Amino acid sequence: MDAYEGRISLINPMQVTDEDDNVGATLVGGIIEDNAACIITTRRLSEEDIVHELLHFVRTDVGHEQIVEETKELIIARNLNFAGGLARER
Repeated sequence: MDAYEGRISLINPMQVTDEDDNVGATLVGGIIEDNAACIITTRRLSEEDIVHELLHFVRTDVGHEQIVEETKELIIARNLNFAGGLARER
């Protein structure tokens, strides 16, 4: 796998249209250009958003629905690991 510089670019929602061509839609998406993986967004990103977009960058061979499922699985696994770690510390 190639190494890329990572960036997050905040854009104005007025630059985005929805399915009905209404201006002011929200967007979270990703592009790779000039050896930089860039997450483009109109809003504050959640942890899930970031994991989801990073999966798109490394799992180009699978569809969006599988990325959604893998994102959920990673977040759940991380939460279980975190909870298990807290239980061991007590």
